[in-house]
Amino acid sequence: MSSCSSAKETGTTRPQLLKRRGDFSQRVNKKMTRSCQFLEVSAPIRDQGTKKLKVECLRWSLVAFTSKEPVLISFSQRFPLYLCVPQPAHWSLSVSFFPPSNDCNSLIRESGFFITVRIVDPLWLIVTSGRSKRTNDMRSILFSISLLFLSLSLTDAEVWGVDYTARRGLSLCPTYEQVYQDLVLLKAFTNRIRIYNMQDCNQGNYTVRIAQQLGMKVFIGFQNNPLDMVYYQLYILQWLEDNYQVHDTIIGSTVGTESLWRQDLPLATVLERVALVKNWTRDYGFKFPVGYADTPWTIMQNPSLATVCDVLLFNIFPVYQGTSINGVTDSASADSIMDVYRQTKKVFPNTTVWIGETGWSTDDVKSGVSPYNTLTWFFQNMACRAFTENVPMFWFEGFDQSWQSWTREAKWGLYFSNRTLKTTPNFKCKNAPSTYTLSTYTSAPIATYIQGNCAAMFSNLTCRTVSNDVSSVNSTLAGQATSYLCSAYPQYCNDIRGVGARYAHCNSLEKASFVMDQYYRQFSYTQGDDACYFGGIGQIYSPSTPEACHAMYASAQCRTSAESPTGLGTAVQGTLDYLCSHYPHYCLPLNDSSSLYFRCNATQKATYAMNKYYNDYVFTQGNAACNFSGLGRLNLPPANQTVCHQAYTSSLCRTASEDVSLVDAAAAGAAISFICKDSPQFCTPLRGYNGPLSQCSLPQQASYVMDLYYSTYYPTLGDAACDFGGLGNIQRMYPYNATLCSDMFESLTCRTSSQDPSTLNATLIGAALSFVCSEFGPDACGQLSGVYGRYASCNAAQKVSYAMTFYYNEFSKALGDATCSFGGLGNIHRNISYNAAACQEVYDKAQCRTKSLDITTLDATKVDGILDYVCSNFPAYCYELYGAGGLYAQCSTTQKATYIMNQYYNSYYPTAGDAACYFGDIGQIQWNLVSDNNTCHAMYNSLACRTVEEDPAAMNATTVGLAIQYICETNPDLCVPLNAIGPYVTCNTVQRASFALNEYYARYYVSQGKEACSFGGIGQVMIELTTSSSTSPVMTTQGDETHAIVGKATATMTMSLFITLAALILSL
Repeated sequence: MSSCSSAKETGTTRPQLLKRRGDFSQRVNKKMTRSCQFLEVSAPIRDQGTKKLKVECLRWSLVAFTSKEPVLISFSQRFPLYLCVPQPAHWSLSVSFFPPSNDCNSLIRESGFFITVRIVDPLWLIVTSGRSKRTNDMRSILFSISLLFLSLSLTDAEVWGVDYTARRGLSLCPTYEQVYQDLVLLKAFTNRIRIYNMQDCNQGNYTVRIAQQLGMKVFIGFQNNPLDMVYYQLYILQWLEDNYQVHDTIIGSTVGTESLWRQDLPLATVLERVALVKNWTRDYGFKFPVGYADTPWTIMQNPSLATVCDVLLFNIFPVYQGTSINGVTDSASADSIMDVYRQTKKVFPNTTVWIGETGWSTDDVKSGVSPYNTLTWFFQNMACRAFTENVPMFWFEGFDQSWQSWTREAKWGLYFSNRTLKTTPNFKCKNAPSTYTLSTYTSAPIATYIQGNCAAMFSNLTCRTVSNDVSSVNSTLAGQATSYLCSAYPQYCNDIRGVGARYAHCNSLEKASFVMDQYYRQFSYTQGDDACYFGGIGQIYSPSTPEACHAMYASAQCRTSAESPTGLGTAVQGTLDYLCSHYPHYCLPLNDSSSLYFRCNATQKATYAMNKYYNDYVFTQGNAACNFSGLGRLNLPPANQTVCHQAYTSSLCRTASEDVSLVDAAAAGAAISFICKDSPQFCTPLRGYNGPLSQCSLPQQASYVMDLYYSTYYPTLGDAACDFGGLGNIQRMYPYNATLCSDMFESLTCRTSSQDPSTLNATLIGAALSFVCSEFGPDACGQLSGVYGRYASCNAAQKVSYAMTFYYNEFSKALGDATCSFGGLGNIHRNISYNAAACQEVYDKAQCRTKSLDITTLDATKVDGILDYVCSNFPAYCYELYGAGGLYAQCSTTQKATYIMNQYYNSYYPTAGDAACYFGDIGQIQWNLVSDNNTCHAMYNSLACRTVEEDPAAMNATTVGLAIQYICETNPDLCVPLNAIGPYVTCNTVQRASFALNEYYARYYVSQGKEACSFGGIGQVMIELTTSSSTSPVMTTQGDETHAIVGKATATMTMSLFITLAALILSL
């Protein structure tokens, strides 16, 4: 018989499902032989008149069985199906149909439905409903296949769960294939199976794995006595989880059934065994509930079960309750059972309670009714009752147990022992889920697991088996290694055991290697390569070679006295332990399997760590850094004095001398140690046997690294980057020149009171330099430091004065002389001497000035506020008030304030009027100085009638206001020029009042004469009007007392009233 060519070419060992167009499905299960046979499975449907079998009725599963284990091929609705089954030819097929409805049942019955299976090439086999025939059109050999099961389960009934026992006889255990057939049959009724123990006939192994494939759930059981049996069953559960990740398949567990009712065990032992399983499963990562099963009355009599059990299952049967079932609608038995359920829940309100067993033995005939009818009626009644009341219930049981000695006990099954149905119930329960759940099982592990992870993990191990192919390594030794290590060092196994463990689905060799490697890493120092022996299956993988280890030893500046550990006693291991515990970073390459030094011997490893220490501490400890209680020896090449001297002389930051006797060795060592720790890249030439500067003197080495540090950090630290406690000296382009520094100081505007730093506050000097240089960088301080700084050699007082002057020149115009304060450190040196006459002239000639020249008569805070406000917002007004060249920088505060107030007034009078000079009542206008070009002033001077004074401060503001109010209310047309769009809107109150008085005077002079300008004495006639023959007033230079007659009485009365009011106000 020919082999499957595709399998042979690719080397696959797994059966594969082939679709019609040649594409391969990846659903695989177990290793099979390399050769296989192509089969075609089809299901032709005969026409029966107008009725045809609908494809959706064909819910079926197809299973290929070999001598080892079944392979679930598919749940499908499609024919034909092509598959490749393994050789040798000891295989068979199992096809099961699950019609989902009564319509499908009838269609299947009416259609000529049959299955054909044939080997595509070269053999053809046709298996029909009892007939077989040879094909005539091609060469073939008829082949007899044992069709283990072809079940047209024409049932439509569902139950919450079914109890299942795999055993088929007192001394007959089922095969894996037979258990698979059983669960396929039970899946027609339910998705949940309950078993009573894990070990009998290997049913825990078979049932859980097959249920996982079929998409079913299992409620497992544990035989609770003897104790060793409990542990054995836990081992089975562990094995299932480690290899198949079954935690999602298991929905619960009982530990023992009816042990208390039979009095097999005392209550304390029952509780102890439940607690054992519960704790073990929790520790292993399982989350399913753990409990106990017994009769309801036994359970209710032992309320302490609730202290341990998550779930309690009780067993109850109508035949033992004394109830019968007389028809499909007779609910008496179901009512009785549900009443017992409620009683049990009342005793255990906080514990989950399920019905673990109920059913009807077909050995029991009641009232002359067929036991099969009774079974059907009770099955329907109780199954639906459980769904309706949401009470989980397992039906007892799936199959008859013909080997039982008591006839009743042998006949509880829904199926006879020959696996044919006793009844064909046809009912649909409310709230019942479909049992046709497709399997979510795949031979690959759970989704979070990736097969490549195992291979990657294995390849990265240092100590591992010679291969991860289970066929090439002694599996017994691998299992023993894993078992021993997981028992002695359980922490090694956290990642290979338990739910969700990273490598739980790796094969046995990968798991063994994972724990072997951890042991090797922990004990290789004391046991050497023997820590990876493990009976010969372990092998060490590392790039580390003897040649690499020897090269490292030979080039070390500090090393052990000999390369071989022989004769050195415990000093080597003691030194290694000390260095690795106190300086673990030294030993990282020694423990890293990817390192060249991983497999070096003890002295070579000790040398590596000792040399690291020596290079880090030779600068502070000298040659003593290689002592190690006499174990260390120096291995130093001769110094190249030319290179060393050149390194010193080329350093711009260096020690005062390269002569060791003239330099503080401790300071030099500390400097090197600091730099090598902060910037280790600078120290590479100082280290190692071949380091070009490794044998230079301490001052030469210090100068080399100090110069690198200075060059790197000068931009941020300035000359401080070369200080090193006074050890460093900068080689300047401009050496110290006292005249240059002094001349620079004398030319500065903002400087210290003295050039002698010893007379000044050093803290203030440092703070000022730090502030200016950090804020403005090279622009302010570039000449004060560095190799090329012109004033870098000047003293601190001269340098800080240079920096302060830069700041003062930048900001004094806007911020004033305070920019030279620096906490009292700075003093201003002016270019222009004090000119009292110029300052006084500023005050005297200002149109807007302070009310007094004497600051003591004013609010000094307000005056300072004026200066701050104007100079901040209008810095151009203040340029002459500050700085070395400010013309008025030395004037008094009131003179300075007057200077800027007058500029502000002149700029903003057109829009703000006299208010531009108020400044919170500090300012006043000098009207005698106001130019006639000023619109308001010119208008005031031109009036025939105006106020006595032009300055509002010299007039009674209330009287002036009343005058304007009266005139503008009685003669609004006279006030139009004073409104928002008039030419005099910005004039002051007195000027506006004068305009109104003049207009009023002109209008009423004829009737009132000069009185029309009086307004309580605030007005004065500057030019008297005369009347012409037309009675219109005319200006004359010499007015008289003549008044017009028209309107005189009314006007006189009104003016008299105003004068009276004004006089009253004045008197107040």
